[in-house]
Formats: sequence, structure tokens, C-alpha cells
Amino acid sequence: MKDILHKEQLMSYAEQLLAPAQVEEIELSEVISDAHGDTHIWEITCDTMEEYWLIEQDSPCALFRKSGIYALARHAYEAYLEQLEHKDIRSELNDRQQYMTS
Repeated sequence: MKDILHKEQLMSYAEQLLAPAQVEEIELSEVISDAHGDTHIWEITCDTMEEYWLIEQDSPCALFRKSGIYALARHAYEAYLEQLEHKDIRSELNDRQQYMTS
């Protein structure tokens, strides 16, 4: 029951991002465990026949179109990690900049 509710929440989240497309199917594709904890990678199929990877770590975090570079869940996950790394770098730069101007 809990799993069904969780999948419905993820579908709702994805539909908000992909509107006007409707999510027809969502399936857990892979779970990757590393220094960041457990990351769940869900495969989403829309009524438009487009496919996406939804990467979830604590809460839904990233959505990647499943084509070309992101044809594999692992590639989407690597892109997600790269985004996190750039976010951390930008955050450090902003913090340092605030310190230097005060």
C-alpha cells in the first residue's frame, strides 16, 4: 500500500513537470548506493511515448529525458551528480563572495 501511494506521488510530481503530457507508467529501474546514500531511479513513460528518468534522493530531485546521452539510468545518475557538484561549487562561491564584501 505504501509503495502504491509513493508511486502515485512520484507520478503526480512528474506530471506537474511534464504537463500537458500524462504519465502512463512509472517503474523502479535501479537503486544506486554511494556516499550520497541510496538513490532511486524511476523510468517514466508518458502518453506521448516519451520516456524519462526520475532521480529520487530523499525527495524527487531531477528529471532527464531518456534518449541519447541519458539512454541508460547510470548516465542520467552521473549527470545528476554533476549537477549537484556544480550546485555545491556555486554555493561556495556565493558564500565566499558574501564574506569578502562584508
